[in-house]
Amino acid sequence: MTPEDALRETFGLDAFRPGQAELIDAQLAGRDVLGVAPTGSGKSLSYWIPAVVGEGLTVVVSPLIALMKDQVDRLTALGIPAAFINSTLGRADQQERLRIARLGGFKLLYLAPERLSRPGFSERLAEARVSRFVVDEAHCISSWGHDFRPDYRILGAALKTLGDPPVGAFTATATPLVRKDIAESLNLRDPLIQVTGFNRPNLLLEVVRTRGEREKLEALRLRIRPGGGRALVYCGTVAGAEELAGELESAGVRAAPYHGRLPEEARRHTQEAFSSDLLEVVVATSAFGMGVDVPDIRRIVHYQVPGSLEAYYQEAGRAGRDGLPSTCTLLWSPADRELQTFFIERAFPELRDVLAVHAAYRRLGFWSAGPEELRPLLPDSAWRSLDACRLLLEKAGALEPDGSVGAFDPRRADSDTLAEQKKHAYGRLGAVTGYAGIRTCRHAQIADYFGEEGVPRRCSACDNCLAAEGPALPPVGHDAVLAALAGAARFSGRIGMVNLAAILAGKDVKWTREQAWVRETPAFGTLSGWSDGRLRELLQELLAVGCLGQTLGQYPLTTITSLGRDVLAGSAQVEISLPGVELPTGTTSGRTATAIADPDRLEKLRRWRTEMARSLGMPPYVIFHDRTLAELAGRPVANLADLAAVPGLGPAKLEKYGAALLELLRS
Repeated sequence: MTPEDALRETFGLDAFRPGQAELIDAQLAGRDVLGVAPTGSGKSLSYWIPAVVGEGLTVVVSPLIALMKDQVDRLTALGIPAAFINSTLGRADQQERLRIARLGGFKLLYLAPERLSRPGFSERLAEARVSRFVVDEAHCISSWGHDFRPDYRILGAALKTLGDPPVGAFTATATPLVRKDIAESLNLRDPLIQVTGFNRPNLLLEVVRTRGEREKLEALRLRIRPGGGRALVYCGTVAGAEELAGELESAGVRAAPYHGRLPEEARRHTQEAFSSDLLEVVVATSAFGMGVDVPDIRRIVHYQVPGSLEAYYQEAGRAGRDGLPSTCTLLWSPADRELQTFFIERAFPELRDVLAVHAAYRRLGFWSAGPEELRPLLPDSAWRSLDACRLLLEKAGALEPDGSVGAFDPRRADSDTLAEQKKHAYGRLGAVTGYAGIRTCRHAQIADYFGEEGVPRRCSACDNCLAAEGPALPPVGHDAVLAALAGAARFSGRIGMVNLAAILAGKDVKWTREQAWVRETPAFGTLSGWSDGRLRELLQELLAVGCLGQTLGQYPLTTITSLGRDVLAGSAQVEISLPGVELPTGTTSGRTATAIADPDRLEKLRRWRTEMARSLGMPPYVIFHDRTLAELAGRPVANLADLAAVPGLGPAKLEKYGAALLELLRS
């Protein structure tokens, strides 16, 4: 049987997806491979077909019991002999399945990584004819990735015991750095590396900027409607997931929460109800998703920004797995960064906090103490990172098995590696917050991040590219750009973006009062006519085009790049345009408004646009952009000819919305 025969006759498919055929051929030739492709792109098929067509046993390492069961159920339903060995089986069943594997009765055998650390297990498995060794969710082996699992680190030793069979590593989320770590950790030999599928044109990617919790909740309600198709809402906390599920239920949506603190039975019931369409919406933490194969999820909403672009796209990629149009929405507020900063600080404690926790345990005399006993003995930072500190102390041998507390050698905590990992965690956070603020193609940005080449720079499936099809926004005046860059150069690497904006605006705030000397610098007040919000947007745009940079860490500092210095020196040029309707009034901006929007009229137009978008089931910006509404709110409009003169109101939209707009504006 050829791979093409297996594709058609066993799996009922007509053609391979991009990258699959190359990965399959390489595995059948005995070559190591590393396949990176997003959720729903057919990674499993890339190692199933070599297992079906080739000889011997394929061992698959998988991190979740539910994922193993789902895969084995699908394979056995297709007549492919497959099984799993995990903790859900009794000892007798485990031994029987291992015996069948040694006799050649299975094509694929799924295992959890920790199974290979059991004494004697790898040796008994080696008696089977292991032809291929597949590592699913391979990013879990990398401490530089977003979902590191220490149990994956034992796979290198297990491979040696199994005779070093060819290895296939597959993942949906591996940056170039993580791919390098995977290849080194698994000792891949001249692997074929395929990175494909990150440009999924059936997914409309959009970011909705919100201010405050009320505005964010309203944005969610507009996008999640009763009868609007199945949706997943990702939330950063357990409490948030439960609260949002309750809000949606009260709005008539069949919704339920899902998180790791729910009993296993409740989680299974929610997952099954969602899969069978009894639930319209699951509001979940990151605990929901891996191994969930619901092909017709029409919308994914991230209520808060996740900790990395890897996590975001893995979760967003669960929409539209049937290839039909679906929407992935990130509700973005800069305040969301604080939640992820909290998680990072808690996961990567400072050495002083580890020492504080150790001292508290020594004072109590035992380490099984409850949190209520420890709280009075710990500073706030150590309390927040208590779990991570305790794990480090256990690894360093300071917490004895009998409950006593021994000496702690800080060198065994490997603080240098922890500091580097923390730095990378902030780098990943910077990448996803940068994605939220970009004005270029979102599909191209994601493909670039994961290292996929040849992706077009424009698409028809993200808010930025769709907005670019409308009337162009006038550029920011060159003098304003130079003023911002001059300020950034003066304070490069010393202050953050908020304080830089305060200096440029000449604001009398606490920081500028405490740092009185900044008032004497040439940069102070050079953009005094700009509001705080517009100044931050200007700085974000300069960051997006590469004129400014940011350091890593909890409190990023703003830097000027070589491109920014070239623009400042006049040897390079950039064009900056800002979204929205608010225009600065100062003389240094180089811009003037063509119409002054009436606030009441503008608010009336926005409400109309929201209601129209809700009734049509589309994002508001697809109807009209903010700038078009601002023009409508600032012009005298008496008839269709007046409407036709408004930028952004072409013949098609005039025909569709003209009568309704005239009625609204006359009222």
